[in-house]
Amino acid sequence: RLPLAACLGFSFEPAILDTVWRTIYRQRGDVEQSENGADSKDWLNRVEHEGILEREKNYVSYRWVHDKVQEAAMSLVPSDDLASLKAQVGRILVSELDDDGLDRYIFTVVNLLHEGVIPTEESERILLSQLSLRASRKAYQSSAFVSANKYTTIGMEALPANRWTNHYEVTLDLYSTAAEVAGYLGHTERMEKCYKEVLDQDDRPMSDKLRVYNAMISYMAGALGKPHDATELLVTILAEYGIRFPNRKGSRLVSTVSGALKAKRRISSIRLEDIANMSLMEDPVHLETMRLLDQLFLAAYLAKSDLMPLAVFASARLTLEHGLSEYSGTAFASLALLLGAALGDTKLASKTGSFARLAMSKVDCKNGNARAELFLDAFVFCWTEPITNMTNPLLRAYQTGLSVGDTENACWSIAQYITIGFQSGKPLQIVLKDCRIYSKQMIEFKRETVYTDICIYIEAIENLMGLSEGDDPCAMKSEEHFLSQQDHTVLGVFHTTQTILYMYFGDYESGAKLAIERDDTYSKGVPSHTWIMFETFARGMCLYAMARRTRKRLYRKHAQKVHKTIKSWLRKGNPNVRHYDCLFNAELAALKGKLDSAEGWYQSAIVCATRQGRVHESAMACERYGDFLLHQRNDGEEAQHKFDDAIRRYGEWGAQKKADMLRQQHQVLLETPAEVLVNRQRLSHISRLGFRGDFTLTGAKPNSDLKTT
Repeated sequence: RLPLAACLGFSFEPAILDTVWRTIYRQRGDVEQSENGADSKDWLNRVEHEGILEREKNYVSYRWVHDKVQEAAMSLVPSDDLASLKAQVGRILVSELDDDGLDRYIFTVVNLLHEGVIPTEESERILLSQLSLRASRKAYQSSAFVSANKYTTIGMEALPANRWTNHYEVTLDLYSTAAEVAGYLGHTERMEKCYKEVLDQDDRPMSDKLRVYNAMISYMAGALGKPHDATELLVTILAEYGIRFPNRKGSRLVSTVSGALKAKRRISSIRLEDIANMSLMEDPVHLETMRLLDQLFLAAYLAKSDLMPLAVFASARLTLEHGLSEYSGTAFASLALLLGAALGDTKLASKTGSFARLAMSKVDCKNGNARAELFLDAFVFCWTEPITNMTNPLLRAYQTGLSVGDTENACWSIAQYITIGFQSGKPLQIVLKDCRIYSKQMIEFKRETVYTDICIYIEAIENLMGLSEGDDPCAMKSEEHFLSQQDHTVLGVFHTTQTILYMYFGDYESGAKLAIERDDTYSKGVPSHTWIMFETFARGMCLYAMARRTRKRLYRKHAQKVHKTIKSWLRKGNPNVRHYDCLFNAELAALKGKLDSAEGWYQSAIVCATRQGRVHESAMACERYGDFLLHQRNDGEEAQHKFDDAIRRYGEWGAQKKADMLRQQHQVLLETPAEVLVNRQRLSHISRLGFRGDFTLTGAKPNSDLKTT
């Protein structure tokens, strides 16, 4: 009985062992052994007591105490008889187990039949191929790609010579599965071999070849690094399904513009209730077309092809005409991104984003959820809702992406989660901790661009917190490495983060110079990304500060251009930039000499930023208000209060280096001998008496510039 138990694998159920025992002796004609020896309960208790087997935690199955013990039990059978015994046990399991039981023991069954006597009868060979296909599918669904590859190999080897003519369906399924598995494992030669053999069946329809096409497309766009070839192949396949795209660049541009305008009109006329009442897509041709269009979007994105928006328009149109599919959510999310980025219609983009979420709630779309949420939270809803609302969905997108193996969108989602935390004023200690934790996963998943972006944040945050070793708080220690990157995303994040450091550490001249040099390069490169708001604020702040300091028209011109952009966002209902507008209004009023108006706007900026929980930006507003009071109101006492308030707020944010620098800076500015302190009421009294002109007080510093009005 030990060898039979060993044939059933490392773990087995007593009922299965009894079935095999009973059947073997019945086949031998030994009815007495078949009936009387079938119950293995006493035998199992004995071998368990002897330390050969042990019960599993479910108290139903048994397992060998060690695989070497199982091998020893198997060796009790003479080597000449072992193959026939395995084949016999395998056939018994196939004939005696029901469908559920066969599914539980499918790996054991295939292993026994393959390791046993190789069948010569065509029917037996086909049976082994069918069982191997079933095993490979089960392994594939569990992401056990090495095992899946093993079972597809067994199944393909068992196929007879007339496989394509007499056994077409199982042969096609095996070769298609083998191509998909080989693609995941990076086995290029095997995948290409399977791909070629399926395509060589010239008399078969295109639909039969889609799985190997998909495997080759994923391989081209991914490991092979040829997304353009993948795009062209997809265009050819989609033409067979009635979806055709213009060949010429000019024609594609015209189609993109007209497609965007048509989509805008169509979406404007649809209500959320219409999506809720929409039926599900059932036509297999339409379902396959949606999947191909989704693949085209991804390949075109990687290839930087102008086909990307056309794929989105086609997906959205197909959904609206034929119902919801598992790809409708990502289609609506992509369309929302395009409406916001290309047309600047943030309200319509947000409405389309609501359609996307509703579609995903109606149809399971786990494979696309991470990408859809990434688009919606980092590019769409952030322009019409508080950005702090985006963090939890992005965290869920990260978790969902990892659960289905979509590591790319999972990594980008967690990067945006960190970005919004930094942008919204989350305590720097927490943001830094998140950066350090998740950057390790970026290395593990080989996402170099995302990893580098997070490294930029780490160095900037360490500078703000005073954890870096350099003397210049605006300099990042890995600057040369960051600038050597050819990726436009990395360069964009570096330059924008550099501008933010210039702003916070008061190097307005360098910040303004960089702002003029790069202008809105980042927003053009990554349109409608949430980081654009923070980056634009930093540029405008440096430009206005230099305009007030130097009175140069160049700085004022560029500052007002940035200010105009902020106002346009505010008019479109962006709730995240009101305090930016207030602060820029204050700077402009101070620049024009409208001092009372400037004071009102500074106070409004502080209140707005505080209400939104933007402690870092309320600190900047306090600092700029203090600078205004000191240099344009000549009110050292009130300036002192505002600087103290700014220092406190920077401390709450965690920017200790900035707080210390400001404390040291304003102490130097405001330390004045006691004999020069003048009560403001006395100055006001002198003014009312009619005194006019400049005066100098004993002990005053040369640059104190105290004047009466």
